[in-house]
Amino acid sequence: MVCSSGMMRVAPLLSCQLYTTPTHRRHPNVYLEVSGIPPAKLLEYFPRLSEIAHKTVWGTDWPSPGITSMKANVEAFLALPLPDDVKAMILDGNARKLWA
Repeated sequence: MVCSSGMMRVAPLLSCQLYTTPTHRRHPNVYLEVSGIPPAKLLEYFPRLSEIAHKTVWGTDWPSPGITSMKANVEAFLALPLPDDVKAMILDGNARKLWA
């Protein structure tokens, strides 16, 4: 199961649920997919993203208003103050593991 954060209005609720309930720990098949949130806002909505990075999958809203390119979206994500291994997990590693 992939829990999409697609609508920004929902993101704080999902953030709260993921951090205050053991859902992602109890259910190994539950992942957070982060499309719909501008990369610059990810750490605002999910301040403990590094803690659930192993259960997070990258998603982009391209094409949609405000998204100029997937490359620009990925570059904005890579500019976040997260460890490189966390970024690699979210951008690539978790999806490979999930859909292998």
